[in-house]
Amino acid sequence: FFSSFWNIPRNMFARSVVTRGVAQTRWNVSSLVHRHPCMSTFDAHRKGKFVHPHFVAPLRPTSTYVMKRFGEGRCAPRAMQVQVFELQKRAYTTQAAVEEISDRDGMPRYPDLSAPGLLRAMDYVGTVAFALSGCVTAGVAGMDLLGCLIVATITSVGGGTVRDLLIGNSPVFWVEETEYLVICILVALGTFFLWSWYGGDDSSKVLFWADTIGVGAFCVIGAQNGIRKNLAGVVCVCCGMFTATFGGVIRDVLCNRPVRIMHSHAEVYATTALAGASAYVLAKRARLPLMWRISSGFGTAVVLRYLATAWDIKLPTFTPSQKHFAQE
Repeated sequence: FFSSFWNIPRNMFARSVVTRGVAQTRWNVSSLVHRHPCMSTFDAHRKGKFVHPHFVAPLRPTSTYVMKRFGEGRCAPRAMQVQVFELQKRAYTTQAAVEEISDRDGMPRYPDLSAPGLLRAMDYVGTVAFALSGCVTAGVAGMDLLGCLIVATITSVGGGTVRDLLIGNSPVFWVEETEYLVICILVALGTFFLWSWYGGDDSSKVLFWADTIGVGAFCVIGAQNGIRKNLAGVVCVCCGMFTATFGGVIRDVLCNRPVRIMHSHAEVYATTALAGASAYVLAKRARLPLMWRISSGFGTAVVLRYLATAWDIKLPTFTPSQKHFAQE
């Protein structure tokens, strides 16, 4: 009875402990191979053959494992005494697992020289541009200092807030990453008091490129958030568009202006964000590295935004005859 009782969980227990690389750190990872299912764990240990840890779900390892062998013919659970003292950091023992971590869709908290770190830096640039445009729009609409601060902040973080609320991210990103609020407030204050000094043609060009960089970064970040939630591809594309454009939608509503992305009085805007997010999702489906995914999504949005402005590309609208027929 006891023999049958131990044989049932034997393999599962042995795999969960020995094959995760937490009992001995001297294993040669490159030599890890599948062991024969009939081979006992200690025989496999002696011959240097183990189940590859990449094919087993990772485990939070314990600090100490004390193993004692009692005989050649005994099964692994009887020949092993495991003493667990405390759970420590998550550990992986294969290069494939390390690459899997580095290839996840996300960014570091602050900018660095990696591709995700550069994406974070471009996210800051877009935050500055959106806050500046929101403050200027609110000032032209006749709002006071507080109104300009509110509209500037909503323009910058409103799209990401809508995205997080729709896909169930709680709390929304700026509650934990408070640097976004600081950036918005500082930019709005500087714009409110200094815009008459540095506003002009040169500043409009700088603002255009900063806004273009922001659209490219925001659409990629929105798509990444959808992918991390394991949402469908079309939903991930919509998340990218929400992140890049819905802050401006709220801005236009608050300032009593026609919503830009819904009217063709200016060049296409939301379409470029949709294209950038679509490029990122397609690159993800093609299993491209993270750097190439970010480059494809960001580059697509930036290039299309520039071409739309240079060639004045607009989406079609109703013709006068169509409007007249609809009114009748």
